[in-house]
Amino acid sequence: MEKRKILVTGGAGYIGSTLCRELLTCDYKVLVLDNLMYGGSGIKPFLNHPNYEFIRGDIRDEGLMEKALEGIDSIVHLAAIVGDIPCKKNPSLSIEVNLDATKSCYLLAKDMGVKRFIFASTCSNYGISDSSMQVSETGKLNPVSIYAETKVDCESFLKDESKKTGMVTSIFRLASAFGLSARNRFDLLINSLTFEALRDNKIMIFTPSIWRPYIHVLDISYLFIMALEADPALVRGEVFNGGNTCMNYQKFQVVEAIEKILGGNIEVKLIKEIEDIRTFKVDFSKVERVLGFKAAKSIEDGIFEIAQAIKNGVITFEDFNSNTLESISEIARKFK
Repeated sequence: MEKRKILVTGGAGYIGSTLCRELLTCDYKVLVLDNLMYGGSGIKPFLNHPNYEFIRGDIRDEGLMEKALEGIDSIVHLAAIVGDIPCKKNPSLSIEVNLDATKSCYLLAKDMGVKRFIFASTCSNYGISDSSMQVSETGKLNPVSIYAETKVDCESFLKDESKKTGMVTSIFRLASAFGLSARNRFDLLINSLTFEALRDNKIMIFTPSIWRPYIHVLDISYLFIMALEADPALVRGEVFNGGNTCMNYQKFQVVEAIEKILGGNIEVKLIKEIEDIRTFKVDFSKVERVLGFKAAKSIEDGIFEIAQAIKNGVITFEDFNSNTLESISEIARKFK
């Protein structure tokens, strides 16, 4: 049976470029729509693949979106201004892209007969929760950033609209991503700390006791493909925490893993001052039970692969500098 055609918005990004590789490996036809806000490194490996198409454009362009949706079976919607600092520096743009354009994309997809819509949300929606308990999908949402607020608002819209349409709509609140991708990110904790440890032989970490869940970028791809191939009855109108329960860690535990993998005498400075007040332990039993999802990659795997790429010169200081939060927010400014 011929595989379906998937539209991946934001498919040149950190998650999208890895997802596209896995979709092509599974013989899907893939169309990516991306404005290349962060460059084109994520799409270079696929441009000559017979099942891959690329459209450069903005998801706010409804005419372009209509063209992109022709013949599409399913959408994985990743396109967004991602992260707390870029969104804080560009609040109106973030609402326009993350919320308004998502609504427009969904309604247009519904009108054009798209069968499935997968939305990438975030566990940051939980904001601050009681770390003595693991928060499930029914737990209280407590967004403490514009980024999370836009995701929560999108979720509310999608849950309401999914009741009115036959489109199979699934929401995934993803854990914090890590690991190598064709378009790397170094504003992510595990990636950033591993790089800094190798570059400076020291790590400085704020609020070391706070909790976060983690998921490798490759496992995110596996999770989305499982959702695309799942029985519609299992995923229709559902919200899933995206990750595995065993991968909740305090920040200092991530540092300990880095020290173990890298060896040597790394200077570690733990600063208890509050820089980021979010803390949450997440219950992923629903996605483990319903989809049978189990992470293939541990945080140690991610640390090791990043370290090897740095030591072998695959990742350089220039790569790190061009992917800092300040650089990313400056790039985002261009797309007001």
